[in-house]
Amino acid sequence: STIYPWQRVSRYVGCEVRLAKADKLGFIDEGELLDLIDERTAIVTVSHVEYKTGQVYDLEAISKKAHYHGGLLIVDATQSAGQIPINVQKMNADAIVASGYKWLCGPFGSAFLYLAPGLQNRLDPGIVGWRSHKDIWDLRADRLEYPNSAKRFEPSTMAYGSVIGLSKAIDFLINIGIEKIYSHNLSLVDVLVTELKSRGGSILLEDAVSRHSSLNLSSPIFLANALASS
Repeated sequence: STIYPWQRVSRYVGCEVRLAKADKLGFIDEGELLDLIDERTAIVTVSHVEYKTGQVYDLEAISKKAHYHGGLLIVDATQSAGQIPINVQKMNADAIVASGYKWLCGPFGSAFLYLAPGLQNRLDPGIVGWRSHKDIWDLRADRLEYPNSAKRFEPSTMAYGSVIGLSKAIDFLINIGIEKIYSHNLSLVDVLVTELKSRGGSILLEDAVSRHSSLNLSSPIFLANALASS
């Protein structure tokens, strides 16, 4: 999801897409990722947490390198928003996107985009519609003036039911506290890791600093039977 849109952009404008290489377990060396960023880099896009491995990236370091060379950092937070604390100011990402139906506990068809204030008036929307104009009710067809805000990226009538559902889900999580959710999930993962290893499972990411609520498990065939009979 973080790569395919840029493959499409590359087809039309001829830009180079650089992919960080993963090892045989699917993990990416962040040093090698940073080495791919240079003065020719326009966009760096990463998942905050990798779906396949559960690897968590140091977004602060990545944004620092991208900004040093004049590039932008776009973060897919679908696997982290709602279960890992996100400090927008610290990570200094230019854009953060996430689906609402995973850890945010929202309905399908909902998502959000955070865009850094300095970019909201610099970027033109890729899709426009009747709500793209700053005065949507004048109904004139001879002009298009974008709002001086992120509203310029709302092209048409939204799925308000999904948006309200996502908003309520986020309020629910905030009331609990993301830090509490994160800590509780890690305690559950610790129990899971201990029990799985006692049954012959191999955890690919055991670093407690990098680990979060998702695990990548390698196991012999009998593990499934052991779990089923527990």
